[in-house]
Amino acid sequence: MKKILTIFLCSFLCSTAFAQWTSDTSVNLAASSYTSSVILTSPTSTGGTYISMYKPNGSNFDMVVQYLDKNGNKQFGADGIILTSYPANSATYVYNVMTDAQDNFIVAFQDQRSASFSAVAYKINSSGQSLWETTPGTGDGLLLGVGLAPYPCQLSNGDYVFAWNNTNNNKIDYMKVTAAGTLAWGAALEINPIITGRTISRPQLVAHSSGKWGMVFQQRNGTVGSPTPTTLYEEQFDSDGNILWTSSALSNYVTASVRYYSVLSVGDVTYIGYYANPAAQNRFDGFVQRVDGDGSLPWGINGSDFSTEQVNYEMVINIVYNAAMNEVWAVESYTDINQITYGIYFQRFDGATGTRLLTDNAQQLFALSSNREQTWPTSMGICNDGGLMFMYYSDVDNFIYATKVDLNGSFLWPNIRLILGGSSNTKGRYNFSVAADIGVAVWQETRLGVTLAYAQDVSCPGIVGILPIRYEYFTGIKNGNVHILNWKVSAESNVNGTLVLQQSADARHFTDIYSVKATATQLLQPFSYSNTKILNGINYYRLKMIDENGFITYTSIVALTSAATGLDVINITPNPSSITGVTLFNITAAEPAKMQVVITDITGRLINVQQVSIISGYNAIPLQTKILLPGTYLVYGITTLGRTRVQQLVIQ
Repeated sequence: MKKILTIFLCSFLCSTAFAQWTSDTSVNLAASSYTSSVILTSPTSTGGTYISMYKPNGSNFDMVVQYLDKNGNKQFGADGIILTSYPANSATYVYNVMTDAQDNFIVAFQDQRSASFSAVAYKINSSGQSLWETTPGTGDGLLLGVGLAPYPCQLSNGDYVFAWNNTNNNKIDYMKVTAAGTLAWGAALEINPIITGRTISRPQLVAHSSGKWGMVFQQRNGTVGSPTPTTLYEEQFDSDGNILWTSSALSNYVTASVRYYSVLSVGDVTYIGYYANPAAQNRFDGFVQRVDGDGSLPWGINGSDFSTEQVNYEMVINIVYNAAMNEVWAVESYTDINQITYGIYFQRFDGATGTRLLTDNAQQLFALSSNREQTWPTSMGICNDGGLMFMYYSDVDNFIYATKVDLNGSFLWPNIRLILGGSSNTKGRYNFSVAADIGVAVWQETRLGVTLAYAQDVSCPGIVGILPIRYEYFTGIKNGNVHILNWKVSAESNVNGTLVLQQSADARHFTDIYSVKATATQLLQPFSYSNTKILNGINYYRLKMIDENGFITYTSIVALTSAATGLDVINITPNPSSITGVTLFNITAAEPAKMQVVITDITGRLINVQQVSIISGYNAIPLQTKILLPGTYLVYGITTLGRTRVQQLVIQ
């Protein structure tokens, strides 16, 4: 192996970093000039995107990582960094990636450091440093154990766990790793099949409370090694790797054995979006299953059916959790029984009961047609305004599209969809992720005989390329009977625009109350507006920004009260939250005051009290979540006027 140094000098990064996103979707951004294969991506909390890919190296493959910031600046040089040149033979098999709570990139794959393939893991920070190493000074990652296709997960206590297929015995091995990169156990632990003699594989891990974690896996229905359909299971483990429970089968329908399904956790609950072959129907059908923290299945043996329609095939299903509504949202690809025409449907499920909320037949987004529009995103994303954004591919024109819908499945962009990849070349290895109101698609494409990884951004407002106008801050204070709103924006060179201040009584229906047209120079100046026409109760404000081409973006919402005294709680964001992130207790106050912010457990037992000073206006108070264990808590404020409304907070 050749020694790879993955630390970049700041001067090099600074000299090569400039805005790379383009609005020309027939060109896009090449993430690297290396020939690419098997691309995976993961977003950061700031809207950046990590990209991993294999590049051919003779009969072997090297693992390459690139990082694009929210503006498309290449942070790891023009071509990215090579993590390792250990042999990967002629087949890369399956690997997995994730971004942890500290915005580090975790890459779990396999290489050949001895006679057998070994599962390995790398931890890369946003500066390009390899933080884990088996051999000191080499940045060569961690050697986990013999096997293939490792899957990573960060636990609620900050540790990590990895699970992979052990190729020696057709079982699943797993290992815990500390944040510093120390293997927690002398050797990998192992789980056995539910039925002796069967093969188990494709582990997918989810974090639960108190350092616990769940493993969703597949057991083949035939003898060892036979490529037969599978049955889904989940097991839960404590932080020491002990099995706490083994669930019964998550479905009595058979599932495909060579794919991952869409899996997420909320506290100790696991949700799985999967498709299976119902008994005697000889067709694929989509479901969302819920597994509670004790291994029970409150939605029944198969979970909740995406649609009760029994004719068409329901294929790839992806799910996302809407915390504000306690709902699971799902997008699924439909096809006719001959798999010639394709379409896309949308469904919402009540997070507690599994009730279908968009009729029993789901909401049609794109009807079945010969355009063969298929959803292949690695994830979807809910935007700050509550809309759902996702990507899909049409293999008629070979274009990659993005679209955005509201909770009823109505399209939110005027042209319904936006082109992200607009060349006519065939594309593959599609990836899509959404973070900080920015969606990024990355795919593999051959142009002029060279196969590269291309990337394109799209913002939640529906703009491809750099946002022409972006806000830096938007705040509000109450001064007697006047609400004073302050804001500052930034803009691209020579961009003129219009700034519209809007007011609402319900945070949904807004009315324009002030508008100003500004030149590019004026847009860089701070703005302020005093509103004397205050509505009764809580007033919600946002800023609507319109550039000279008519593109519209919005700020987050500020809430101010009309009352002469008192205060009111708006919400807690984000919720669910984590001990490592920033959690805000958002309130609006009529006058300055001293307040105690109280956190209790679900039974009312006092956990923490912090003293804060609040201003007359909108307040976003950081909560002291680092002292909390994963679980459910109650949060409220106390002033001389009494207690505020109580908010429930979930820590994952």
